[in-house]
Amino acid sequence: MDNINVNPYAYEDLTCTECGHNVFVPGIVFKKIPGVLVGDATRKFVPFPIKVACCAKCGALSAEDKEDLEKQ
Repeated sequence: MDNINVNPYAYEDLTCTECGHNVFVPGIVFKKIPGVLVGDATRKFVPFPIKVACCAKCGALSAEDKEDLEKQ
């Protein structure tokens, strides 16, 4: 993407569908895995190998990430 000559200011911002804010922060999805499946007696919280964008103002997932997670 470094070789593409595009002016990012010429395009519309992605905005939060909940509050309209246009700044997002990275987030990580965690899954609760029963300990018996990983050789432990307690439940484990394991990071799922997908990064998501969360609204910096209200914390809502971006519409694209929410849709992707619902398809899973």
